Amino acid sequence: MGFFIVIKEHIRKIRQKLMNHDRRAEAQEDLRQILKIKDTLFWRGDSPGGCAGVFSLSGELLRQVELIENILHDLARKDNDGAISKMVWHEENGVIPKDESEIEIVKEKMIKERNRNSSFPQDQVEELMEFEEYFNSYKNIS
Repeated sequence: MGFFIVIKEHIRKIRQKLMNHDRRAEAQEDLRQILKIKDTLFWRGDSPGGCAGVFSLSGELLRQVELIENILHDLARKDNDGAISKMVWHEENGVIPKDESEIEIVKEKMIKERNRNSSFPQDQVEELMEFEEYFNSYKNIS
């Protein structure tokens, strides 16, 4: 798989950049890139509907998009403390892989399921969507 998966370490590094005034613009660009990825996945995914208590991948992606938009909004208003606080919350509570080893566990499960069903993604967005879906179902089971 040749796509970018956001992990907790990425969030921590962006937060550290926000704490360094000279790297604030770089942090904002990183956040815009993550927003672009998550927003694309949200719009390519299923509708955010669903029943109470039932996991919705689109709902989770929407929460991530809204959080990143709020962080960028804080930064535009020069509320660095608010942005950093939201980044800390996202790092601690976000439904994102903690590290590369967790990604590998989910990839293995996903590939086994893919091979069992003989279905393969059409493009990188579809492949990343598939990963997000498997990761979120993995986190809901764990």
